[in-house]
Amino acid sequence: MSAVSASSPVATARLEWCAENIGDREFLRWTANGESTSYADMYDVASRWAGLLRSRGVARGDRVLIMLHNCLDFLGAHFGAQFLGAVPVPVNTELRGETLRHPLTLFAPAAVVVGADLAETLAQAASEATCDFAVLEVGAGASSELDGLLRAAEPVAPLELTASDPSLIMSTSGTTGPSKGTVWNYGTLNLWANLYRDHLGRDETDRIYCCTPLFHANSLCTSVMAALNAGGSAVIAERFSVSGFWSDIADNGATSTPLIGAMIEMLLRTETPQMAADRARSSIRCILGACPPATHLEVERSWGITPVSAYGLTDFGSITHTSPGDGAPAGTVGKVVSAYEVRLIDADGADVPDGVAGELIARPRDPATIPDGYFRMPEATLESRKDLWFHTGDLLKRDAEGWFYFAGRVKDSMRRRGENVSAYDVETAILGSGQVAEVAAYPLPSSEGDDEIAVAVVVNPGTELDRAELIEAAARELPYFAVPRYVRVVDRLPKTPTQKVQKAPLRDAGITTDMWDRVAAGVEVTRNRDRVSAR
Repeated sequence: MSAVSASSPVATARLEWCAENIGDREFLRWTANGESTSYADMYDVASRWAGLLRSRGVARGDRVLIMLHNCLDFLGAHFGAQFLGAVPVPVNTELRGETLRHPLTLFAPAAVVVGADLAETLAQAASEATCDFAVLEVGAGASSELDGLLRAAEPVAPLELTASDPSLIMSTSGTTGPSKGTVWNYGTLNLWANLYRDHLGRDETDRIYCCTPLFHANSLCTSVMAALNAGGSAVIAERFSVSGFWSDIADNGATSTPLIGAMIEMLLRTETPQMAADRARSSIRCILGACPPATHLEVERSWGITPVSAYGLTDFGSITHTSPGDGAPAGTVGKVVSAYEVRLIDADGADVPDGVAGELIARPRDPATIPDGYFRMPEATLESRKDLWFHTGDLLKRDAEGWFYFAGRVKDSMRRRGENVSAYDVETAILGSGQVAEVAAYPLPSSEGDDEIAVAVVVNPGTELDRAELIEAAARELPYFAVPRYVRVVDRLPKTPTQKVQKAPLRDAGITTDMWDRVAAGVEVTRNRDRVSAR
């Protein structure tokens, strides 16, 4: 190893410094098996993954697509790719069909690291993708073979990289097209991690509990990278469990956790005496998760913790924050962090006054602290950065004291179960059923804090629509969380004079009496291979 700085903005250099200077300190703890990974161990695993990837032809600038559930090999492949100057591309493990073929074609990876349970799904999607790549299978019967390959791999030290080099590509939902890949440079990754370290007061004594998938910025950046930059540790769960959440927190000595608003609602609504007892014996002092004012106040009353909120986008960065003890009002997403300038504008681009909702636009004070744009989508990159400002597509309000409040969306995207959902992907899947001529996917309010997904469809002439079959066809092409709940049959979709679909009237109509509700009809969609069933 070479001498590196503890303050380097490059994650691989930071990991190298930690391995040299605090190598025996716990970096990761895995709730599935109770094992710990030290900084030195993580460096060794990453260097061997780098050697294995290099032996499969991966070089600087190549993409390595990672399709794994939460496990050590996820981070081994992630850091290993970065050691080579390659770019990891973590993708949702629920992708299938066209939603998986698209990233395979767009990112043209040199290698794909995939879980054994997902290998068949990958093979089916890859059969129609226009790219070739090496496949490294993790888990089940592949474990012993992979372990042997890693042991035999020649360790590779990290290349010297800069803040402007690409660090990873994070997927973000599409609006008028398929999902995009946001290219994060190391400066962006470092700023995001430092914001969540500093605003939450995290240090080397903290353990950050992470129960969301590592392919999310919420886990990979807010948890693992923040722990790395603090010299602390992250506790990694396989997935979120309502019943096991507080026992995990208590048993592992976690002090903070980032959650999605819907998770907080579930924990409040379903708390049992045992969960309350586990919470009482925990060391938790900080929960990060934006939630409505009533939920915020209920968390304070019931748990004795003031939730910390933030507003950010994978496409740009984390723009606003609250901090523990800052007196933030309930429901706010915080004040603007010092790294950015922001404005709230109306449809004509004019600034709106305090108390009036406007689209949030932002720009960095240092250009190396925002993503480089969308991978191989220059037009979309330029469109998002009109007038040298990044246009978030989200509506916010600002009060007289500078606190910001989320007020809705301008852009055509949805969020379900903490996942961004592309309306385009939903519409493509519905059209692929062959039963409908036109479709519009749009969000409706959910009692869980995110969106419920609805589709309005114009049925093909002479076709008698089977709504359950329509959902089953869509489920074959979509992640489980993106499958619509509501189906509404209409004679025609509302359109502009230029024949562009207008979704606002559909959203404004809400849940109508002519809507079919798959939940009420007993049609369930699960994560399993046999995804759709009727109760």
